[in-house]
Amino acid sequence: MTDLKGACEVVDGFDRALYKYNGYTLFQWYGGLLSDPAMDGAIFGAPEILTLVKTAAGAEQAIIRLPYKRADGSTGHVMDMAQKISPATATDSGWRIIGNQLDYDVAVEARFSRGNNPANNGKIAYQSGLRLQFNAIGLAFDVHQVKVTGPGLPAAGVVLARSSSCGTANYFAVANKTGDLSVTATSNVSTSLHSAGHLPMARHIRGRPRVPTSLRHR
Repeated sequence: MTDLKGACEVVDGFDRALYKYNGYTLFQWYGGLLSDPAMDGAIFGAPEILTLVKTAAGAEQAIIRLPYKRADGSTGHVMDMAQKISPATATDSGWRIIGNQLDYDVAVEARFSRGNNPANNGKIAYQSGLRLQFNAIGLAFDVHQVKVTGPGLPAAGVVLARSSSCGTANYFAVANKTGDLSVTATSNVSTSLHSAGHLPMARHIRGRPRVPTSLRHR
């Protein structure tokens, strides 16, 4: 999908020029959903505000949910982000849906696991950590290494690199915690619980790491 035609060209509430979600334009991000034959006759409901936030620069943003109902009665929703980009007027709130403004599909997840080892008298162990995710497909096809920095991570950063240990798609795994971007992209990186994009943390982490701060291309 590359453009909207006819009645569909009237897109209220979106900033078509500014919109970006994980590097994709408005047409690219919603194209797959809207071109699905199952969406023929679908009706979108009003946006539901889930969280209001303010950026470091002071911009007002909102995480929103866009519900829809298909002609067959099934329902679904799309998660997106809106921002106040102009002062409110009598007829315009100034808010527009602009996407998450990220150049790539990245995420940081907090993980907590509980393990029970029957071979060791049933002792229970608890582990906490962060899962650093960088989507290796789509717009990231030419990205081979990523360095992640932020609160709770090693000062030099954590480097993720494509690894054959993660399957034929060469997904990203933790290559080192020294910030070294000279590792070979096809290195056979270990896929143990705490290395395949999983970083163990020894203390409580506040804040969110910035992802990514640098990219290494071929």
